This record gives sequence, C-alpha cells and structure tokens, in this order.
Amino acid sequence: MKEMTDIELFLLVKSKNKEALEVLYDRYIKLLYSFVHKMCPDDQLTKDILQKIFIRLWTTESHYDATRGLFTSWLFTVARNITIDVIRSERKHLLAAIDIDDRVTIKEDDSNNPEMRLLQSLKREEIHKSLKHLSQEQRSIITLTYWKGYTLSETAKLLNIPLGTVKSRLHQALKNLRYHFQQEEEVL
Repeated sequence: MKEMTDIELFLLVKSKNKEALEVLYDRYIKLLYSFVHKMCPDDQLTKDILQKIFIRLWTTESHYDATRGLFTSWLFTVARNITIDVIRSERKHLLAAIDIDDRVTIKEDDSNNPEMRLLQSLKREEIHKSLKHLSQEQRSIITLTYWKGYTLSETAKLLNIPLGTVKSRLHQALKNLRYHFQQEEEVL
C-alpha cells in the first residue's frame, strides 16, 4: 500500500480504509507538523491540530480534485484552514510576536525518501519564488493573514492601515500569485 499514490490512498480513506489513512499519516506527519508548528508554536496545540487534520481526512465529505492541483497543496490548504480556525478560537495568536519578514519554510524530511525530499525542495522553491513577485506590503499582508492567521481587520490594525487598503493589497497579491503560478504551469 505504501507504493500507492496519494490520490489512490485518499480514495481508500474515503471508503474508510484505516491502513490507507495510516500510510498518508506516515507520509505527511513530519511535513504537516513543521507547517502547523510554524503558525502555532505551542506543541500541545500543534498535536491537537494534527489530530483534527487527520480526523477531517477520515470524515470529510469533500474531495480532492486532481484537476485543481497537487494533493499536497490540497492537504496543506486543509491544514492551514484548520490551524487558523483553532488559533482564532484559542485567541493565542494575539500574544504571538509578529515578524513581518518571516519566510515560509518546510522542515527537511529525515527519511531517505527521494520523492519526499524532491517534493519538499520544489515546495520550498515555489514558495520563495512566489514571494519575490510581491511588493513588501503585499508580502506583509500575505504573511499575517495566511501564515499567521490574523483576520483582515486585525491585519489592518497591526499594520496601521485602513481595512480597504488591506483588502485591496490582498486582492492584488493573490492576483499576482495566480498569474505567476499560471506562467509556471505553462512552462511545464
């Protein structure tokens, strides 16, 4: 079962195959832990969030659509959304220090799995390339809203700018990123 693709495993998980969930867990737990822990440095809360992520995979009625992107992108979007929900409900993010120049990093996989190492390297490169296409103001807003979990109103207060400016910059940043990723896909 370990040789199966993510999509095949996810389809088995949807049909309540526990072994498929275990394989996905083993395949992504280190990456997800690193990803979640970056947004939520509290170890216990990070573990709780990881549990929620895999419970969501087990119980979700939604499905991954291969035509819309990589499985890992979908999985990390699920992880990001759950993390933000938990952080907001705990309100612990109000105590977190803000580092606008934070860069998104993906922890190195300790295993000798070349496929996983390549995926990590590509993800890291893709994220850093995409950030370069944004202005400093746009990077700040993306960092606070997508990686730190702040609401748009909270971001406006933290940056001391109007809410409309935050919305406008976020819209433009997402538009720039979308254009950048479309260009990347055309090259491939």
